[in-house]
Amino acid sequence: MAGDPGLELVEVKIERVIGFRETQAAAVVLAHPEKKFLIFVGPAEGAAVQRELSQQRADRPATHDLLDYVMKGFDIEVKKVVVSTIMNNVFCATLILTQKAQGGGPSHEVRLDARASDSIVIALKAGVPLQVTRRVLDAVEDATKNLEEGIGKAEEDVLGDEDAEGQSDFELDTGDEAEEGEGEEGESRPD
Repeated sequence: MAGDPGLELVEVKIERVIGFRETQAAAVVLAHPEKKFLIFVGPAEGAAVQRELSQQRADRPATHDLLDYVMKGFDIEVKKVVVSTIMNNVFCATLILTQKAQGGGPSHEVRLDARASDSIVIALKAGVPLQVTRRVLDAVEDATKNLEEGIGKAEEDVLGDEDAEGQSDFELDTGDEAEEGEGEEGESRPD
């Protein structure tokens, strides 16, 4: 549908990651001048986003690092990362990648469907802005007021207790331990 205003792309800022103590889940706060909204992610994905936001590196490459190395090794560039739709209350994203042709020919473009949580990490790694379709931005609930009020409950329950300097004592595990499914030395374990 050419010209569909719902497909217009708007840039959002990846503002921060909120960790929830009781469930160990996380939410990525995305900000646009019109509203802020949350994308709920698993703890590993939340930790990966937090590592990228704070420019930390794990001692060993995580899955997102491996994908980044592979793309760079094959001269694949991330052109755009778009949270493109919401299906069954799940955010879906599209990665738009290009690979330079050998011999100076035209670049080859590929579009891949991906989880929004992985796509956020890839956008941060590649240094490209995260975009959402107008349809997604219009559909999400504005969480600005709830974020300002500590998401309804006492802020310490959601965001962690803050010390005197305003730093949260709740931290997501940023992955210096062996990933799930790996032995202590990093070998794969059968399930």
